[in-house]
Amino acid sequence: IAMAAKKLAPFGLEFVDTGLTIHPQCPHTKVGEFCAESILQGSNVEAKKLYDKGVEYGYSIKDKSDYFILSECVPAGTTTAYAVVKALGYECDGYFASSSGEPSVKTLKQDVVIKALSSVSYDKNDSFDVMTKFGDTMQPFIAGAATEIAKYKPVILGGGTQMAAVCAIIKAISGSEPFSNIA
Repeated sequence: IAMAAKKLAPFGLEFVDTGLTIHPQCPHTKVGEFCAESILQGSNVEAKKLYDKGVEYGYSIKDKSDYFILSECVPAGTTTAYAVVKALGYECDGYFASSSGEPSVKTLKQDVVIKALSSVSYDKNDSFDVMTKFGDTMQPFIAGAATEIAKYKPVILGGGTQMAAVCAIIKAISGSEPFSNIA
């Protein structure tokens, strides 16, 4: 979709590696060292470090455009998004879809999240702890970048369930103020 949109209305693209095991074969910025582990044992995401790198990155690119679209591509992203939002205290069962149309996938996702949240200890009032235990590497980075860029320019979060999790993270860390410039 991004490539089709780029052909219709040219815009700059930047790729950021927040912890891939296979690195892109195109110009990109690397900010993460490790990919997330299974949420069943705790993702072990360096959430605060990635959030801070997101803030730094957001500040460094704020003058490159009049507005920004931040998007993502994360395998199993709907599962980590669902786990983070639920761990932050939102009632969200049944709202996090999957790219798979199979009903069994949705049931599996719910079972995995329930098992992870009941077997890994966490502090639901500490968004960094929640991201460390149940998130993926993109979430804290984008939350930091979006929050910082929004101080200067409009930000569009391009995505679905993953960006719902990013919104919940931003709200947990910064309250509602950043949303005056984030859509």
